[in-house]
Amino acid sequence: MKIMKNKKKLLDDVFNYRKTVILLTGAKTGLFDFIIENASANLEEICREFNWSERAAEIFMNTLCAVGYLHKKGSEYKIATDYTNIFSGRNYFLLREWLLHEWRLMNRWVHLPEVLESGRPYREPEKTKTHRNHRNFIMSMAHREKENMDDMLKAVSLDDCRHLLDLGGGPGIFAIGLAEKYPGLRATVFDTPETEDITMSFIRNSPAGDRIEFRGGDFISDDLGSAYDAALLSSILHIYGPADNKMLLKKVYRSMTNPG
Repeated sequence: MKIMKNKKKLLDDVFNYRKTVILLTGAKTGLFDFIIENASANLEEICREFNWSERAAEIFMNTLCAVGYLHKKGSEYKIATDYTNIFSGRNYFLLREWLLHEWRLMNRWVHLPEVLESGRPYREPEKTKTHRNHRNFIMSMAHREKENMDDMLKAVSLDDCRHLLDLGGGPGIFAIGLAEKYPGLRATVFDTPETEDITMSFIRNSPAGDRIEFRGGDFISDDLGSAYDAALLSSILHIYGPADNKMLLKKVYRSMTNPG
């Protein structure tokens, strides 16, 4: 019995990637956006919109129905009832960016054998649209931070703090949440310069926006600022190795008002 159970787990692990590819393809191609915008669509409309082969598209659409993301009634495809809230226009906006980011990561994972040989991360070709990819990455951070916001606010207490450093804060969602919870708190979101426009779009929409600023630079080589009495490093330490992390933590320590 245990052998059969283990074999089933192995087969499930092997086959599960197919569902992931199907889901991410729906996001990557814009299919989900098209169906959300139009409430439903038939096969002819879908093939015309995306210039797809009718036979391939029908198999793909029916597969999305089989795994539960879409529902087919007559000739019309629409978002399945279980996913209408998640795939609503407003909620899907950030989810889509996260799915597109995961599509990129999936394509990088297939290079794992090369990484094992070189010992270095896989680098995408120079022709890759880096601006679009960076936006996907930061917006996927926004999606994850919004999902985890309640847990973070419960876990962190900044009652006696006046100035927060959100290092590698990306869209600044955590800094915004903390500033909104603590009226006396200022926050500085430190991230790469190309992130500023995205971060500021979130900051401007917050009632605490006048107490939150963006500071651009390199985490390792640039000045982080000073006079902070709290620091949040929620999405950065995994990027670097031990030596750089040790250096980074020392920089953060030196930026505190009362290091201790």
